[in-house]
Amino acid sequence: MKVIGIIVLSIFGLFVLSGLLWGLGVATGIISLAPHVISNKVQMNHDIIDKTIDAETCLRMQDWFRTQEGSIETLRQTVDNDQQQIDDFNKRYPDSSKLSDTQQKDWQNLQDYYTGAKNELNDAINTYDAKSKQENLAYCKSGLPLFIHPF
Repeated sequence: MKVIGIIVLSIFGLFVLSGLLWGLGVATGIISLAPHVISNKVQMNHDIIDKTIDAETCLRMQDWFRTQEGSIETLRQTVDNDQQQIDDFNKRYPDSSKLSDTQQKDWQNLQDYYTGAKNELNDAINTYDAKSKQENLAYCKSGLPLFIHPF
């Protein structure tokens, strides 16, 4: 009987010890969770920097920003030229009610070209600005405008 009591008590003691060890493991996991999360975030930021801010990427993005800036300037000139053509047309034909069908079609074509160029310019500017907002690419701009504002 004494042996059975010792066995039962031993098994009970093992359950209690297992429960205490499990609780200690859970407590240790909870305590180490915050430093682990912070450590992972720091490591992730290091990995992002290592993979995105290197010489090759920065040179490629500088080329992209310079090309895009040149395209935006060209599109601005196109918009200005289209606006000038519309103004010249309106000076030549001040009374729009007296336009022939061909003249109305020419005027509409000028309006369409102007609208298309303006839309293309806004799209190029929005793309430039969106890339400029990417923090990992901001390091690669090197003297280029941070943002280009539309009209």
